[in-house]
Amino acid sequence: MRIDYVFKKIRDHITKGTLVSTLIKRTLRIEPVTKIINTLPYNSIYRRVVDREIIKFSRSPLSKSVSINIENTNACNANCIMCPRELMTRRIGYMDMELFKKIIDDIKKSNLSVKNICLNGFGEPLLDPLLPERIEYIKRELGCDVIFFTNGSLLCGEMAVQILNSGIDEINISLNGLGKEYERIMGGLSYKKISDNVKNFMKKRGELGLERPFVYISCVYIHKDFNKKQFLDEWKDIVDSIFITPAEKWSDSEDDIPYEELPYKFKEWPCKRLWENIWIAWDGKVHLCCKDYDGKMIMGDLKRESLSDIWFGNKFQNIRKLHQKNKFEQIPLCKGCGNLVDNSIQWW
Repeated sequence: MRIDYVFKKIRDHITKGTLVSTLIKRTLRIEPVTKIINTLPYNSIYRRVVDREIIKFSRSPLSKSVSINIENTNACNANCIMCPRELMTRRIGYMDMELFKKIIDDIKKSNLSVKNICLNGFGEPLLDPLLPERIEYIKRELGCDVIFFTNGSLLCGEMAVQILNSGIDEINISLNGLGKEYERIMGGLSYKKISDNVKNFMKKRGELGLERPFVYISCVYIHKDFNKKQFLDEWKDIVDSIFITPAEKWSDSEDDIPYEELPYKFKEWPCKRLWENIWIAWDGKVHLCCKDYDGKMIMGDLKRESLSDIWFGNKFQNIRKLHQKNKFEQIPLCKGCGNLVDNSIQWW
């Protein structure tokens, strides 16, 4: 792990006044501290925190930093067994560059405080030959952090060099297992090829004398007997950071891990993503959130509307009001969503 990057993150948290809240979140994820979350005193205090933050947003919405997901494509070259893409019925496509520039220009005009832009959706971003150009355009026009998630199968050759020179800030490589287990989970991708790609990419970053991008490996495991130590030992000296987490529950999909056994299965809380995450599909449509893989709840269309009009419009406001009143069952996409229980720490 790069210590300089860790110190930068701490400095950023201090500057933004989020260091205390970040430490609280980290602490509440530690067993047996998580048991505190299900107690009446905690719920009472936490409710006040949630209401305070929602009121703060209502009074001064432009002061709230947002993260924006822009799906450059929903095409993918993998068939991961935990991914809901097999249930997706919406058309496969790539975002038109003119539409992309319009969206970035619209963000610039909106006066929104943008924390970062993630060039991801329900596809493999490196399938898009325009990805480096898109990154450069965001960095030039907005200057915010740009990140993307990838399976790493195409992070090689000329594309890898272009990505390194694009100004990208962070890359999260999905590596869900080791060896043959990885290949079973990731739908036929070669573990050796991915491993070689990642190692060569890190080597090339060093040869170019670049400090960025910061490279994570994220591992989503589907079996409770997953060997975390073996995974960490394999990758800890190669990439900058490693993140291991259990599989999520997707709307209308099935899990190898029963929903009842997912972490933080406690009281449901308003979803913070409705106040700080904007999700834009490749065709310019704004989905309710990142869990809406099939576009069942379209909040607006950026081909015809401005981002501000959509984000602060009646559709989003009505959903937020239902969440504030804990009426999640009235929203089909939100009913039973695992993120509602994970929000028992996210508002700190």
